[in-house]
Parts: sequence; structure tokens; C-alpha cells
Amino acid sequence: MASAWGVPAIVINTKNAALDLLGSRTTFASKPKWPMAELIGRQSNVGFTYYGERLKRFREVLRKPLNIQSISLFWGPYLEEQSYNLCQSLFKDSEQFYALVEINIQELIVMLTYGYRPDSQYLKVYHTMMRETGEALQPGRWAVNYIPALKWVPAWFPGAGFQAWVECARLRFTEVARTPFYKTKSNVLLGQGNTCFVQQALESLPERHSTDDEDIVMFAAGSLLSELQMCSFIYTFIFMMATHSDIQSRAHEEIIGICGSSSLPGPPDRAQLPFVECIIQEVHRINPAVPLVPHSNSQEADYAGYRIPKNSWIIANIWGMLHDDGVYLQPQSFIPERFLSNENDLVQPGPRNLVYGFGPRRCPGENIADLYLFLVTSRILALFEISCVVEEGNCHIPTLEFDPGIAA
Repeated sequence: MASAWGVPAIVINTKNAALDLLGSRTTFASKPKWPMAELIGRQSNVGFTYYGERLKRFREVLRKPLNIQSISLFWGPYLEEQSYNLCQSLFKDSEQFYALVEINIQELIVMLTYGYRPDSQYLKVYHTMMRETGEALQPGRWAVNYIPALKWVPAWFPGAGFQAWVECARLRFTEVARTPFYKTKSNVLLGQGNTCFVQQALESLPERHSTDDEDIVMFAAGSLLSELQMCSFIYTFIFMMATHSDIQSRAHEEIIGICGSSSLPGPPDRAQLPFVECIIQEVHRINPAVPLVPHSNSQEADYAGYRIPKNSWIIANIWGMLHDDGVYLQPQSFIPERFLSNENDLVQPGPRNLVYGFGPRRCPGENIADLYLFLVTSRILALFEISCVVEEGNCHIPTLEFDPGIAA
């Protein structure tokens, strides 16, 4: 047991313990006290809300629009169109793939959530808000996380300059949440606009509903998908294909064998593309977008002979679980075949029940994200040959770098 910000911290390093505690016990479904997240307004968001009635209301609002049936009925065309748009953008300017992927995911999230394609100004504000959220969650950066009483210190007081930054970040988060919500609400009242999450959620409210009911919809809308996690997956996938040409060629041949050379893979083809599916799983495993997942327990508990004090930090070490050499052969190597069944080797466990979270805090948009990442992965493999840059006869191996932080 260690200590995080003055409270006990327990790191979970095994899949079974994570599923037992975080997947099964609602008393472990809360979030740690995070003063900086509260200050910038993030406690209103599903990912940071403490376990209780409000989180249950969030989950109920999100449940029906995001189930598998709704994906095929409503969201499939959005996903197919946007994955095609990404491929077109990469054709035109592949050197800018980092920015193109980021913009594509931001557009997808806004279209699914609010029913329209965002303009460049909104995306600029959205990008700044996401960067500020990442900064707010950086371990060790903010004294207020260690001394919560600093929340009440005015900005003019010596050493409280962070309060001015907090005010700007909170206003930006509020702007990102409220501006598109009220635009879509206005369209719904006028009987206009496209099918989207906010439209469906508002129309499902009783005729006599409260402002709080609308607030639940508004802040739930900001939690459908994680831009950072989806971008991280696509960046890792591109990197792995650039450095594993044999794997890329095998996947391309599989796609051509099923879809031919004149059509792109779609949802109905997925079951017939097992090697592509293995690549998706291995990308999740080799570089999980959420390496550490913090929870907290609302009651004291005992597990495997250990006492877990109330309100501890319970940190699921997803990276460690997916790189455990007792579970995965050569865990540091990119080997999609590990998930294929054959006569000689045991199939190694897939990562999906770890990478999307646990229990009541599991990612609500998991099914949408999973389908979109399949479409992007399979279509890029069908259309592109990804390779490293060759400079003066030498292959320049790129590096993958991500900012430090703790995922919600």
C-alpha cells in the first residue's frame, strides 16, 4: 500500500482482482477526491462524478442510445461516413496524420452528440479544453490536490495564481458543454436538425421535466466517447503498421480476399476478418490508451486478507495486466497472432474487458468506439501501405510519445 495525495493508495496488478473489486462491487465504483478536477468543473462530467444517484441517472440517459441496436439503427452511417472522410484526408496530406486524426475524432464526437459538423472555432476551443483537462490531471503539478483547503484561497493571495488558470479552464469547459447543447435543443424545439444523442435524450424526457433533467443530458453528452483514447489507438496502430510490414501485408491480403479491391470493409465483414480483429486487440494490449484507472471505495473492505481503508485510491494498473509475462508470451512484442486459435498454442486473453473500464464506470460509448476503430483500422489497411520515412537510404523509425497523466 502506498499513499496518493495523503490518502492510502492500492495498486491492482491482476485482472482477477480488478474484475472482483471494480467490476462487481458498487462500493468500489466511486472516484477519488480530485480538488483540481472539481475546480475546473469536471465533477459535472460522468467520468469524474462520485458514485451515487447522479451517476445512476447519467448511466440511464446513456444506456438506450448507445446500445448495439441503436448503433445499427442510427449511428452506423455516421461512423462509415467519418471513417471514409479520414481516409480521404490521409490521401490528400498523409504527412499531417496526427492533426487529421485528431480533427476527425472531434468531428465524429460532435456529430454523434449534437447532430452537426462543428466549425473550426469550436474545434479550437474544444482542443484547448481537452489540453487543459490533461494539465489538470497531471500528477504532482497542483498543490491544491495535496492541500484541498487551497480551493478557498482567493486569486490575489500570494501563491494562489492557479485560481486565474482555473477560472479560464472552468469557463472553457462550460462553453464546450453548453453552446452545442442549447443549439441542438433549439433545433429539437423547432423540429429541425439531425438524429443525434442530445435530440433522442431530450425527446425521451417527460413533458414536465426539470432543469436538472436537462443538465443530466447536457453533461452526459460530454461523455459519449473519449477523443484522447480513440486518437491514441489510431496513432499506435499507424506506428505498429509502419514498423511491422509483414503483419500489414497479411491483413491487407485478408481484406482483399473478403472484400475485393473495389469495396471497403464494413460492419458485416468484421466476422470474416479474424486477423484484422487480432491487430485491433493487440494495439489495445501493446499500448492501452488508459494505462492507469483510478477508483475509490465508499466503504472499508477486506480482500484476499488485506484491509482496504475507506476512500482509498484504488488504481487498476491496466498496462501491467496487459504486459504480464505470466499471461502473455513476449508481452513487449507486437504479435497479433497471439489471439488466433490453433492446435499448438493456447489463445491468450483479449484485452477488451480491461481497456474500456469496469462496472458502473465502464465507458458508455464502448460499442460505438469499438466499431469505429474497426472501420478505421480495416479501411486504412485496405487503402494504404504504411511505411517508415527513408532518409539518405536509412529507414527513420518514428517514436510514440504521450503526455503523462492519470485517466479518469
